[in-house]
Amino acid sequence: MANASAMLGYPNAGRDMIRLDSARQTRCILLYPAASSPATGAWGRGGYTLTLLKVAPASATHVVLASTWRLIAPKRLLLRAASE
Repeated sequence: MANASAMLGYPNAGRDMIRLDSARQTRCILLYPAASSPATGAWGRGGYTLTLLKVAPASATHVVLASTWRLIAPKRLLLRAASE
C-alpha cells in the first residue's frame, strides 16, 4: 500500500481512507470533523485520513481526492494535468 492514495470502502464499508500531506490532513480534520479523522498510529502520522466522503461537501471531496492523487502521480501526468 505504499503508493495507495485512496481506498474506498476501507477499513469498512462505511469509511474511506485517503492520503494527504500533513497540512491538508490537519485542515480537512478541522474543517470537516464529522467527516474526517486521522488513521491510528503511524498511518495517521503519515497523512492517512479516515473519511466519510458521502458526508463531506462535493466540492471538498473533489479537492481532497485531487490532492491525494497529486501525492503519488508521476511527474509527466502532473505536468499534463497542469497544462489542461
